[in-house]
Amino acid sequence: QLGYNIIRSCAHTKLRYLCSTTPGVNARDFDDAIRQQFLEIVRAPDVDDAFLQSSCGAGLPRYEYLAPLLFGESQTLSSPVARPAPVESAGQCHERALADRNPSLLDRCALSAKGNHATLWLKSDVASAKSSPGEFVDALRYRCRIPIVRERTTCFCGEVLPPTHSSSTHLLTCSSVTGFTRTHRHNLVCAAIARASAAASVPVIPEPAFYVYAENERNRPDFTFLSATPLAIDVTIVSPAASAGAAARLAADEKRNKHADACRAAGHDFLPVVIEIDGHCDVGVDRLASFLAENCANRNLSGEIARELKFGIATAVARGNAGILRIAADRLRRSASYLFAGAPAF
Repeated sequence: QLGYNIIRSCAHTKLRYLCSTTPGVNARDFDDAIRQQFLEIVRAPDVDDAFLQSSCGAGLPRYEYLAPLLFGESQTLSSPVARPAPVESAGQCHERALADRNPSLLDRCALSAKGNHATLWLKSDVASAKSSPGEFVDALRYRCRIPIVRERTTCFCGEVLPPTHSSSTHLLTCSSVTGFTRTHRHNLVCAAIARASAAASVPVIPEPAFYVYAENERNRPDFTFLSATPLAIDVTIVSPAASAGAAARLAADEKRNKHADACRAAGHDFLPVVIEIDGHCDVGVDRLASFLAENCANRNLSGEIARELKFGIATAVARGNAGILRIAADRLRRSASYLFAGAPAF
C-alpha cells in the first residue's frame, strides 16, 4: 500500500505540475517505469491499460497522453482574456477518451468502483482502516481486473469460469465456493462501524432483540445507537446494477420495508447502510457518519470520527473481497481443472 501511494501521490504530483507548466514534455519513459513498478506491486505479468489509467482502476494516468491536455488547461486558466467556464478538466477529458477506447470502463462494476467513497481504501492513512499487504494486493488486482483464472474452469456451482474479470465477479457472489466469507465481509464492515462508535463514545447495542415485528418475525438490525432519539441500522452489501448506486438504493428500500415500522413503534429511527461490492456507498454511510459526529462526546474529534467511519467501511469491503477471492482461489487450486493466473498475491 505504501509503494502504491508513493507512485500515485508523490511521483505523479510532481510530473503533473511539470506537464501543466512546460510544453512538449516527453513522459513515455516515466509512464513505462510507473507501469513496471505497478506490475511488481500487484505481482502480475500484465494489466489492462484502461484500468491502469482510469479512476475506476489504479488511477495512474499515462502522461504521454495527458501532458498536452494539462498544458492546454493551464494556458486557458491563466489567460487574462474573459472565457467561459471549462466544460471538462484535463483529467475528465482523459477519462472520457479512455472510456471511448474501452467500453468496459462504463460497465456496472467500473462505475461502482469510482462511486461514493469507493476509492478511500486505496489511500487510507487511518491506522484502524489499514489492510494487510496481501489483502491490499488482492483487492487491487481485483479492482484492476487482473483475472484469477488463466484458463476456462468450472466453479463448484457448475458455472463455467472464463479467464476474465467476470470469473472474479462470480466468485464474490457464489455461495457454493465462498458462502461463509461473505458473512466475514459483512462482519468486517460491522467491526469498522463499532470502532467508529467507540471512538465517538456513542453507546451501541449489537443485534438488538427488543424490536417487535409483524407476525412475530425474528428479525433484528445490526446495531442500535443510543442517543436522544436512538438510531437502528442494518448493513448489507450488494452486487452493482447497471448504474452506480441503483442496486444500493433498491436494497436500502428493502431494508426500510423490513425494519422501519418496528423501529418506529419503539420510538427509534432506522437507517439502512448499503455498500456495493465494487465500493460505492449509499447515502446511509454519510448519514451514519453525520450521526456519530453530531453525537460524539468530544466535538473536537467529530470530523475525525466521520473520516474514520468512511475509510473503515471502504477498507472493510476491499478486505472482505480479497478474503473471498483468496479462499476461492485456494479451493479452486485444489481442483484438477484450476490454474492460477500468475504468482499468488498471498
